[in-house]
Amino acid sequence: MIAMSEISQESIAAVDALLGRPARGLRNIPVTDENGAPRVIQVASLVENKPFPTLFWLVDPVLNYRIDQLEARGLIAELQQRIDESETLQDSMRKDHEAHIALRN
Repeated sequence: MIAMSEISQESIAAVDALLGRPARGLRNIPVTDENGAPRVIQVASLVENKPFPTLFWLVDPVLNYRIDQLEARGLIAELQQRIDESETLQDSMRKDHEAHIALRN
């Protein structure tokens, strides 16, 4: 994990602009576009001594819009149905949840 002091001021300013406010608990920018613009940020598990709800945030407005369109067409319900019908996917999802818990800790 990259400490906030290792993130450039330019990158912090770009994240702040994408969020429309100063980023709280910013720890890393693990995904950028081909020009170095932030696409995904990683936030601390605790911010101001309170649990923060999400570890990774998609901040790219174009990707957010594309995902919103997919969700509006029912993608989440389709994926949930696939998971409900597959023990293999359920096991994979359980392992992903465990890995996420470990990462948050």
